[in-house]
Amino acid sequence: MVHADGTRTETEMPDVDKIMADMPQIRDGKCGEGKPTIEHRAEGNKKIMVICTDRIERIGADAERMAFKGKWMAMDGALMGLRHARGSIEVNRDLSADERAKALQGIDQAIAELEKKKN
Repeated sequence: MVHADGTRTETEMPDVDKIMADMPQIRDGKCGEGKPTIEHRAEGNKKIMVICTDRIERIGADAERMAFKGKWMAMDGALMGLRHARGSIEVNRDLSADERAKALQGIDQAIAELEKKKN
């Protein structure tokens, strides 16, 4: 490199072949059973990283199943709460018949909406 004052500085460039040899090769593949989503291997002196697509897909499917089950359980819990509230309002004599009817109608509507979503 030549500077403004005319002096020169030489910089040794890195060995590109050495850098390429040290750089791991990235592959994707089906790794079968196991948990790691990335496997580190070697072929001779070459480092290889395998991204295990089948394991990633399995993790995604498991997460989807768990989310569905969690949603179903939450809806089931909400329905149980609404039914309990409905039972309490049915026997509550501190409410007028009109107030009780309106409250029960609202709860019945909420139950119907949840049951529709659940099915």
